[in-house]
Amino acid sequence: MEVAELLSLQVAPMLSRQRYTSFLRTSAFSLLLLLSPSILSQEVPRLDLTVRDKLPVAAGLVRYLAGTPPVCDAAGNIYMQVVEPAPADNLARPVTKISPDGQHLTTFSLSSVPGVTPESSIDSFTVTPRGEVFILAYLGDFPQFVTFDDDGQFKSSSKLDLDIHSAHFAVFPTGEFLVRGIKVSKSPEGNSNAAFAGLFDRNGKFLKEVETPDEIPFKDRAEFINAAEFKKQYRAANEAMWRSQAFSADDGNIYLVRPTKPLSVDIISPAGEILRRLKLNPPDPSFQAGSVKAAGGKIVVEFIQKTPGDPQNRISDFIYSLFDAEKGEKLYDYHWPSEPGGFFACYEPNYFTFLNVGDNGLSLIHAVAR
Repeated sequence: MEVAELLSLQVAPMLSRQRYTSFLRTSAFSLLLLLSPSILSQEVPRLDLTVRDKLPVAAGLVRYLAGTPPVCDAAGNIYMQVVEPAPADNLARPVTKISPDGQHLTTFSLSSVPGVTPESSIDSFTVTPRGEVFILAYLGDFPQFVTFDDDGQFKSSSKLDLDIHSAHFAVFPTGEFLVRGIKVSKSPEGNSNAAFAGLFDRNGKFLKEVETPDEIPFKDRAEFINAAEFKKQYRAANEAMWRSQAFSADDGNIYLVRPTKPLSVDIISPAGEILRRLKLNPPDPSFQAGSVKAAGGKIVVEFIQKTPGDPQNRISDFIYSLFDAEKGEKLYDYHWPSEPGGFFACYEPNYFTFLNVGDNGLSLIHAVAR
């Protein structure tokens, strides 16, 4: 598998690969838990992932995945956005629900949304543990939350108060949305961009901003001597947005993942308070972070290693590190002893699901740790 394929999983920054890890303990101050400077090193067991079964997915899906990683609900259904090779019609990029046995598909498309135009597009999507599907779409000048019934039919939409681009979002059980992206502010002097995370209600009303330190700022061209340095900074700030992730977890909180070094995971309450801010180190600096999942009080980070010196940037190894969601302590490293399983879609304790792309199309791989 090549790195180009894994960009759709929002691969995060380069990190570490010894059988040692460091984790940062947190200390409480009011409702916000801040990172403690104490760093511990710990050797952890490494377990092999073993295929339990491999199930073909019903025909009809193309092999290209969009930017939002595959996700699952509590019933084991898998949700992914499939796209045609470029150039492609924006409306031909639906979110598809795959049943746990791979045989039943449900499509969530903008084609059923009132007011949709050929220029309308899906920016990202999210799924709650109960299986509710929400799409963040551009149907005009501002993004909108779009909701659907279980059968994929349009249910409702609401326009956001703010103009947010390159967004990732998730939904609390109480109905509020956390949105992470680039906030665009317009003025007579011109537009300005800023990193943003904030809460909105179901009607798109902005409620409050969530502070996210260590952001790469969007700076003006005038602050740089030459254009090359400006483009480098601007590209890094954009990548920090599209490599972020946000998802609802079974503890009722939202996990906001940001590609800092080491990886940042902010656990955010429905009130918009950061309960814990974890820093998760990889196995060694030759690895970079891919998809992140959480369940049962644990966080799993997919770490990806490129083949050294390979001009095609092919992938040589995957390690799935299990962390405690309270303190960020690494507990296990999971490893494929042979061929990797594919795109990391779901995690529940001791149980992994992958979307595998082969010559015959998509298949589901269910794996257990030994």
